[in-house]
Amino acid sequence: MPLRIKPVLVKLKTATLHELHANSSPLRAALSLALGILVGFCPLYGLHTPIVIALAFLFRLNRVLAVLAASTTVLPFVPFWLAGGIFTGRLVVSLETARRLVNDLRNFLPDSTFDHIVNSLFRLTKHFFTPGMIHRVVHGTHEKYLDEFVQWVIGCSVFAMASSVVTFAVSFPLLTGLHNRRLKRLAAHAKTEGMRTAGPPAP
Repeated sequence: MPLRIKPVLVKLKTATLHELHANSSPLRAALSLALGILVGFCPLYGLHTPIVIALAFLFRLNRVLAVLAASTTVLPFVPFWLAGGIFTGRLVVSLETARRLVNDLRNFLPDSTFDHIVNSLFRLTKHFFTPGMIHRVVHGTHEKYLDEFVQWVIGCSVFAMASSVVTFAVSFPLLTGLHNRRLKRLAAHAKTEGMRTAGPPAP
């Protein structure tokens, strides 16, 4: 496992177990992690943290766990997130459908507003893609770029929902098992301490 990824995963595991033991039931912890993945994988780069905190507060979930889960979409995980969105987008929506959506948006919005959105998307993608990818986009047509961008946005959204469901399906039984084992250890420890306090049985 790459050196940059391993410390992040260890930190996430440690914080998850701490929050589970201190503040959350397994269900609440699993839902918090799923929420963080859902928001983190959505194409809302730069807004993940405030959105996930607000939603966690609204639904009374664990904000620490939700933010930690959302942080898995920052470096060095961005390439995996981008690849997942691109691959899923190509599976769930065709380029022709994306083109129709772009044309509908162009016909609905004033030209100045549409151009502003295009320029904003160019600035936004500079945070995501490599210089080679930007070069191909800049030397292509706006139409092709917007078609592929819409395809990617839809793919990211679907990928986020699927990843959130998988996160809950995996984390809930895992956290429930850890929680039950901890309760058994605490019960065994309390029983041992009770026997020591009571002293040896009377003759």
